[in-house]
Amino acid sequence: MDRVDPKLLGVVLCGGRSSRMGRDKAMLETSDAGTFLQVAIDRLKSVCNEACLSAAEPYAISAHTVIDPPRSHGPISGLAASLDYAAERGFGGCLVNPVDTPHLSTDDLGLLVEAAAGKRDKIICAVAGPQARFVEPLIAVYPVAAAKLLHAAIDRRRYGLQSVIAQAGCVRVVLSPAACRNFNSPSDLSDL
Repeated sequence: MDRVDPKLLGVVLCGGRSSRMGRDKAMLETSDAGTFLQVAIDRLKSVCNEACLSAAEPYAISAHTVIDPPRSHGPISGLAASLDYAAERGFGGCLVNPVDTPHLSTDDLGLLVEAAAGKRDKIICAVAGPQARFVEPLIAVYPVAAAKLLHAAIDRRRYGLQSVIAQAGCVRVVLSPAACRNFNSPSDLSDL
């Protein structure tokens, strides 16, 4: 099966402040493939025809940046803005992943794309292993219709994606815990 889905916009979420890391995680270098940001863009472009960034400000990279709204409330705001942008461009949804998951692979993203193929109205979320209790809301496929749920949650001042997903329901796709691991502090970099 061809894993490239022209109906999905790839979105790298890199709007965080990287305060625990002490420097911009997007610009961290991997051992061989470039920056975290370039690795994330490249893997999304392997499964989506187009990839962009969701960030507080543009990066010097050849991809469009969906700028976080002025009154951002974390990932939910960047995701809602990305879904709005995807709808304007005629996409059916967004395949999202955070910039700080360097062990997430193209094959992992391909599993999410495959799961979404027959379920265009469902949120598809990764889970970190078969025993995981919680979904990974930032390693997921969101249909553009989910923007309404996100905007409604923001209006109610409910900024957690877990509660939105619990309300909407989702399809769970099991990935390895290593693939879903976020790199948040300098000590994590020893595992690159």
